Amino acid sequence: MSEQQRSSNRDAFPATAALIDEFKHAFGADQVRLVWAIENGNEIGKQIPEPLPGKCVTAAQMVIRPKEEQQEAKGGRRGRGA
Repeated sequence: MSEQQRSSNRDAFPATAALIDEFKHAFGADQVRLVWAIENGNEIGKQIPEPLPGKCVTAAQMVIRPKEEQQEAKGGRRGRGA
């Protein structure tokens, strides 16, 4: 994909691009692939009838929490003292 097409997609799908950027930062760029998205009346990719087990998840399957809440759920510390 050309840089011009990437820029055009980011303009058409700003929230999707931001979310994908966050996922790539969290999981690694090689672990994240956009299959299909709809935003502001724009559509990209191809909707798959059923998610592939172990390969992709739908937004409905995601649980997104702040890092602090995740650490508390795992029994980690809330903060770091000085």
